[in-house]
Amino acid sequence: MKELFDKALHALPAYVSDVLEILSGPKAFIESRDLATAESAREAYTFLAITVFLSLIAQVSILPEQKDYLLSFASLAVMSAFGLILMSVVLYFSWRIVGGKLSFKIFFIVSCYFASVSTLLLTVFTLIAAGFLKYLDPDNATQILHGAVPVGPPSSGTVGFLLITCIGFLAAYVWIFVAWGAYRRLNNSTRGRSAIALTVFTLLSPIPLAIQVLMQQNLMSEPDHRAAARGRIPLEMVGSWKATYPATDSAGIPSIETATYKFGPGGDYDRIHQKSLKQGTCTNTAEENAHGQASVDGSTLTLVPRTHLGARYGSCSSERSVSTLNLDKEIYSFEIQHQATGWLLCLTDRYGQQCFLPAP
Repeated sequence: MKELFDKALHALPAYVSDVLEILSGPKAFIESRDLATAESAREAYTFLAITVFLSLIAQVSILPEQKDYLLSFASLAVMSAFGLILMSVVLYFSWRIVGGKLSFKIFFIVSCYFASVSTLLLTVFTLIAAGFLKYLDPDNATQILHGAVPVGPPSSGTVGFLLITCIGFLAAYVWIFVAWGAYRRLNNSTRGRSAIALTVFTLLSPIPLAIQVLMQQNLMSEPDHRAAARGRIPLEMVGSWKATYPATDSAGIPSIETATYKFGPGGDYDRIHQKSLKQGTCTNTAEENAHGQASVDGSTLTLVPRTHLGARYGSCSSERSVSTLNLDKEIYSFEIQHQATGWLLCLTDRYGQQCFLPAP
């Protein structure tokens, strides 16, 4: 890693000069290169490699803790290259349908430069969005940055994070529009054909982008979550299950508790536990919400939460407090009983057994 960092640092002055030259005139920069030579290809690939390296270094702060950073860097680098290849295929197709004659290799070389600028823009906006989120909503920042959805209404930090991220993607597309003229000149195309190619590219480009985002989100999640997903849950468990029962608090005041599980076919699960206590005309509610991955081994159900949050609110107050809870695994012995009156999902742990009815 140190050797790679030293090489990137040594090449940084020339790299910065090229970035500024591209930003000041993308068409002139591309036209100054002899794109058909091996040397030009090597320079483009080096430029892309430095961009990816700098982007990964900048995003260390938002990688999950206790991860193998070298492995993460290697995986993200491979995904970045794969994403660029997919985007280049879309670009090549967009121009081919309007009569573009450039080879895929030339498209890829040019894209190494232009996609690098897009990567830098997205990296800057991602870091700004993450910092904004961590400052305004530190309790939910870790869950959101790792692809999970927090409980309750979105906070101002979450809204700001999404808004800044969207602005980043918009900036990347604006840059593509600015640089599009270089592709038009290389293909010796008319403005009309170029507009059609740009429209096709704009419509199709979200597909490779979404693939890359999903791959990165999977990498950002904890290894235990991915491991838990290997033992798929049985199809008859898929769906929602609910149990409602009376209870009493430590002072002997009666309350109503509701527990709901929802299992998806891919192994994801949501668990909501609500305890409502009526005091006079007011009802105070304590809610616990977990989301993660479920796996089954024989009759053992393992739940690995990705997020685990608690919330407290009341009908007579507008205040709502949210806290982050532990991410400990939950292990149950489970049984699905097929009774004449309907199915029951029964979960047993060291504290006892609880059975759930199917819920709509």
